[in-house]
Amino acid sequence: MFNPGNLIGKEIDQFRLEEFIGQGAMGMVYKAKDTILNRVVALKLISKKVEFTTPAMAEARKRLIQEAQAAGRLSHPNIVTIHSYGETDEFQYICMEYITGRTLAEVLNEAKVLAVEEAVAIFDQILQALEMSSQEQIVHRDIKPTNIMIMGDKRVKVMDFGIAKIPSLSITTTGTVLGTPYYMSPEQISGQKVDIRSDLFSVGAVFYQVLTGERPFEGESTVTLAYKIVQVEPIPPKVLNVHIPPAIERIVKKALTKDPGLRYQTPSEMLQDLRAALRPSPPPTPAVSDTTVRTKAPFSFDKTVEIRAEEKPAVIEEKASAPEKKGAPVEEKSKPAPAPEEPAPRPASAPKPEDSPAPGAKTGSPASKTIALTLVLVLVLVVGIVLVIRQVKKTSPEIPSALRKPAETGTATPGVSSN
Repeated sequence: MFNPGNLIGKEIDQFRLEEFIGQGAMGMVYKAKDTILNRVVALKLISKKVEFTTPAMAEARKRLIQEAQAAGRLSHPNIVTIHSYGETDEFQYICMEYITGRTLAEVLNEAKVLAVEEAVAIFDQILQALEMSSQEQIVHRDIKPTNIMIMGDKRVKVMDFGIAKIPSLSITTTGTVLGTPYYMSPEQISGQKVDIRSDLFSVGAVFYQVLTGERPFEGESTVTLAYKIVQVEPIPPKVLNVHIPPAIERIVKKALTKDPGLRYQTPSEMLQDLRAALRPSPPPTPAVSDTTVRTKAPFSFDKTVEIRAEEKPAVIEEKASAPEKKGAPVEEKSKPAPAPEEPAPRPASAPKPEDSPAPGAKTGSPASKTIALTLVLVLVLVVGIVLVIRQVKKTSPEIPSALRKPAETGTATPGVSSN
């Protein structure tokens, strides 16, 4: 029986094998030293020995070259880089980037269920990697926890792009499936043609397990498992974990849709929904109440208008209450309205000389007026008299006609010049 440890120290071309990392259905992976470039790499080997010459391994070796050439075109922070392909008399190999960390399978062995935020951060990076591969028309075909590496800085690397297993499903005569069927899509496990939507189904299956601690499909045999994947809906994730947000559950369910046409069509489409699921909703805009509207500018405007409305009737009414002297008709002129653009009340302007009451007129407030209105009126009269006296002193030493007795001025009206 072949022992992978027996190859430690062996040189394959320029690579010296230093440590056995693991073994899969299609080959063995070693930590190796590139003796020419002096760097540490990972070497995946497929043996050419007779015991490995089964039809499945023959197909694996054939597809290894094709998929290595395709994966070699991928350069992305979340994809393990393929450096080169080589072949000796004993092995075919692929030289890959060597990374350290833990696989998602190892993480799940310690913590059966991951927090939603932690899981979203991991699958965000997985979908970015798949988006890159889909642009190059490369289908991974084997997305599973052991092919997802989580590094110490929380970076995620997707491994074995098309080289860890043969792309099409093969079923042996004993009914066993070549590869890992638990995360396969219905079309893949049925042997049909697959595309990037098959990878998205596998992503949904792994996402389901990370959130619930259970695989979406289980079966005692390959036939039972295949039937469930094709025909049976999995238990809703929220039934197994009530802390899963509804938006995240919808994403998992859509990814696990049986019909590829109803599934996510591209990794970017699923990634968009994933990022929106945990994005905080903007706070609702507070409704503006009627009280708020009335206490702003309209309140100040109404108050100004109300005071101005009191000023005009006060002066006019006082003029109306003054008795007219015979032979001396008085023509009242309305006070010009204040400028409408003034938002706040201002002191009443002094009355013009022609607005002064007729000589000898008795002043006094009506009994119905308030004390405040009386004070305003008195202030207006005092200011008016002061302004008139100042004006008279500037223009003429004589007593202005506005202050003379009606007998001296004849029928002249105060403030109105005669022609």
